[in-house]
Amino acid sequence: MSAVRFSQYIGIDYSGAGRDDQGQANIQCCCWKHMADGCENARSPAGRNWSRQAVCEWITDRLATAEGPVIIGLDHGFSYPLSYLQQQDIDCWDALLEHIFRLHNESERPSLHGAGQSVGPNHPLRLAEMWTVSAKSVLWYGGKGQVGPATRAGIAQLYRLRQGLRRQGIKTHFWPFDGWSVPAGSYVICEAYPAIYKRRYEQVAPAEFSKAANPDLFDAYCVARWLKERDEAGLLEYYFTPPLTPEEKAQARLEGWILGVC
Repeated sequence: MSAVRFSQYIGIDYSGAGRDDQGQANIQCCCWKHMADGCENARSPAGRNWSRQAVCEWITDRLATAEGPVIIGLDHGFSYPLSYLQQQDIDCWDALLEHIFRLHNESERPSLHGAGQSVGPNHPLRLAEMWTVSAKSVLWYGGKGQVGPATRAGIAQLYRLRQGLRRQGIKTHFWPFDGWSVPAGSYVICEAYPAIYKRRYEQVAPAEFSKAANPDLFDAYCVARWLKERDEAGLLEYYFTPPLTPEEKAQARLEGWILGVC
C-alpha cells in the first residue's frame, strides 16, 4: 500500500446564491484529519453562515497554517466546455479564471449575459460530465437543479484564491490544470461531485452529518470522507490519472475533471 499523501481532507458544499459576501446556509465545510476519529464541522469564523468570500479566506488561512499537505474538494465546476472556451478564444485555464471573474463582477444578474448559457441540464457538457450518469451542464441556468450560478461564482472565487495564494507564496496544485501528476507534499484543490460518493455513506454517517439532519453538510462530509478513505487506501494516485487518451487529457486540462470519475 502506498504511503498516505495528505494530513487533512476538506470537503466543501457550495452555492451560487446571493452576493459573494452574503452568508448562505447551504455552504458547508467539513475537515477530516489523518488519524482523527471523527470529522470536523468547520464553522465560519464570523459565527454566521459561510459566504463564498469567507470560504476563500478560510482556505487561504488553512493552507498557510497547515502542518502537512492538504487536499480540498469543492463541489462546483472549475471550468467550462471546450466549445465555450473556443467561442471566447480562451486557450488556458488562467485566462478563463480572469474572464469569468470579470463577467461575474460586471453583473449582479443570475446568468452570464451573452455567455451562451444553456436552458437545460444536458447541453453542452464537459468531457467529465459525459463520463457520469447525473452531472449537469455547468452552463445550465434556470430551474431546479441549475448549476450555472454556482459554477460562475465558484470560478470567480478560484481566481481570487489562486491570486491570493500566489501573493503569499503558498504553492498549491489546482488539479488537473497544473498537471495530472500531483507532486509529493503539495496542497491540492480539485473539483468534487458528492453525488458519485455519497450513497456509500448514507447509512454510516454520524447523526450530525447525516443526510436527514442537513443535506448540504452531508455532501461536504461525503467529499472529505471519500478523500480520506481513498488516500488511506493508497488509491488517490489512481484517481489522479484517469484512463484518458492524449486528446482527451488535453481537452480535460482546459475543461477540468471531477476527482473520482474514471
